[in-house]
Amino acid sequence: PTPRELIPGSAVTRLVVAANTAAVARSTVIEVAGKPVPAFQAAAGCAFSLSIPNATLPATGGTFPATITTSAGCSWTVAIAPAWLTAPTPSGTGPGTVTLVAAPNSLPLPRTAALSVGGQTLHLVQQRNSTSATQPLFTDVPLVHPFSDQITLLRTVGITSGCTGTAYCPDDTTTRGQMAVFIIRSLLGGDQFAFSADPYFADVPETHPFFRFIQKMRDLGITSGCTATTYCPDSPVTRGQMAVFLIRAGLGIAAGDLFPFVPSAFFTDVPTSHAFFPFIQKMRQSGVTTGCSAVTYCADAPTTRGQMAVFLIRAFFTP
Repeated sequence: PTPRELIPGSAVTRLVVAANTAAVARSTVIEVAGKPVPAFQAAAGCAFSLSIPNATLPATGGTFPATITTSAGCSWTVAIAPAWLTAPTPSGTGPGTVTLVAAPNSLPLPRTAALSVGGQTLHLVQQRNSTSATQPLFTDVPLVHPFSDQITLLRTVGITSGCTGTAYCPDDTTTRGQMAVFIIRSLLGGDQFAFSADPYFADVPETHPFFRFIQKMRDLGITSGCTATTYCPDSPVTRGQMAVFLIRAGLGIAAGDLFPFVPSAFFTDVPTSHAFFPFIQKMRQSGVTTGCSAVTYCADAPTTRGQMAVFLIRAFFTP
């Protein structure tokens, strides 16, 4: 998915990139709101992967190593956004390490960044400044919670108000109905949007609290339901189903549309024959997930509300 910054008035912009058939990498500059944003494309025949010891950076900033895995002779340049994260030497050839420099975060909110090389993306979050940080926004998500930063950002941009007036319920399973709300708000920026008035699904009447969001999911082709006539709004959304929803929403594609993805399986439990293989591959390639373990994705496991916050921030709200 094309990311967008955590600022008012932001929008999703999709770029069409031609294949690079040359044996060397190439670069260009995209102007966004008057600011130049560098973009780089890998050389043909070269595959890359990025890794960092910890995707959460401290508010104090500092230097951090990012490892690039590739074949000998493959040239690369790492693209980074936004400007609070830089790399003094962003280019090289073959396997290597890039030193990232993070500026201190003086804000009371966490902030996000992304780095990419050869079509592979890695998402990072920097913790809020502890001296200026406000109290936790939810009583059940303390500042030390592993998903605190993402849940805070999700609340800040208006995607969630929690499961109650004071709690977020990070360990609860995300339902298919809640998923529709999360995705449509992230994609369209709020609750004000046009949608088809005639119900698509027999189990989601006009009186359903998530009616407009589920209708919009169907309008945009993000879902066709759990059966031909039902949506199953109260059923848990699995990690596999979540991948389908997020990739369709992020790429602006409907059911049946094709898109490019890495053909070699990233996860041992998601073979090429898996029904959700292209979507899970794209999730990993885009840096939205690194799996439930180092080598597995757990496609049939339910998605918790805490995990959902991480996926949404990476997919829609990381520069």
